[in-house]
Amino acid sequence: ESNKRELKELNPRVIRKTARLVVRNLPFNCNEEDVRKYFSTFGQVVEVKLLRKNDGRLVGCGFVQYEDKFSAANALQHTSGELFKGRPIIVDWAVPKHKYHILKCVDSDVVESKELDVRNKSDKCIVKEEIKEENIPADSKSNRKRKPSENKKTNNLRSHADDDRTVFFKNVPFIVDNEQLKECAEKYAGAVEYAVICMDPLTEHSKGTAFVRFIKKEVAEKVLNNELKLVLHGKELYPHELLKKEELLDRNSKGKISKDKRNLYLFKEGLILAGTAAARSVSQGDMNKRLILERQRSRSLRNLHKFLSTNRLVIYNLPFYNFDNKKLLLLFKKYCSKKAVISEARVMRNLKDLDDNGLPRSKGYGFVSFKRHEDALSALRALNNNPDVFSDKKRPIVLFSIEDKAALLLKEKRQMKVIKDKSTISKKLQK
Repeated sequence: ESNKRELKELNPRVIRKTARLVVRNLPFNCNEEDVRKYFSTFGQVVEVKLLRKNDGRLVGCGFVQYEDKFSAANALQHTSGELFKGRPIIVDWAVPKHKYHILKCVDSDVVESKELDVRNKSDKCIVKEEIKEENIPADSKSNRKRKPSENKKTNNLRSHADDDRTVFFKNVPFIVDNEQLKECAEKYAGAVEYAVICMDPLTEHSKGTAFVRFIKKEVAEKVLNNELKLVLHGKELYPHELLKKEELLDRNSKGKISKDKRNLYLFKEGLILAGTAAARSVSQGDMNKRLILERQRSRSLRNLHKFLSTNRLVIYNLPFYNFDNKKLLLLFKKYCSKKAVISEARVMRNLKDLDDNGLPRSKGYGFVSFKRHEDALSALRALNNNPDVFSDKKRPIVLFSIEDKAALLLKEKRQMKVIKDKSTISKKLQK
């Protein structure tokens, strides 16, 4: 409550900047009062603004202004991806228009409105999991003038960033401030010199990560070894050892020339975002499915053992009846180069659900593998969202398949074992 009082004492513009959410994929049959009622569950809503076209029709996007950032963070955590009037909504922090030129460097997507949203960090953190040096002095990037004591703390943080008493934490709740984090660390571990939340310089909100410097080295070691666990607002904080400055510089320099081993650049291939020109003629059912798939894939790729295949595609919205592997193969051959070689075309089926003929029913999606990446990419772009393939209301959703490194290694071992067993049997027969 003390933090809320401090926020109220600040300039209203600061409150406005830190407690505003952008809501996308809103149903077209809602109004300001519906949105206000839904979001008021999480705190006092000061303003609701729905964006409209020149003719007054809704565009499916709007802004919700809370009285304080704690309510906004709570709403963000509990509403994004949830159904509102039968439609999944996407909720993010809003960014003032004057920061558009900065945002443009991060993401090339342009949103023409008075305020721009920053996509949830989870989508971007897929690509960058490393601890970066700029996270350390993030608090110093605030536009507010700092007190001398705050500057001193920042300088200490810089100098202590690579010692044995500082621990880097992930999974920190977004609504937590420095003081709450420090109290948590002292409650579960021991005396703390300082605790600093890493702030995003664009949104000026927590990144969900933080640094804590303990008084005793032994306490930091116990935290890193999971002998002491920190829990805040029901979430366990994940400790990580800091990289030395030399290691960090070396990793960053390698990162500039190293290849994206998980092929995450392919994540956006096939995506159609609500509000864009490509989404205008797409049915509501397809848009809902696309949004759900995007969130599922984003969560899946947080697992560092998973990656995007360059040659294997997954296709959704396949007909449930009278559509087998052969028809899937013929479909892709029709929309790809004549020289393209397809090594796999498989419709996924539910072995526990049989039709009248005793055959497993289709799950409505399948996989197609190509020998070359160029052919896979060409087929994706030709088939994805094509209204002439199945029907205008149910179009193919084609994306690059997410693969599990561990599962592939296990598959390779099994194949090698089969080859070895065949070779052994063949030798015995020859004898």
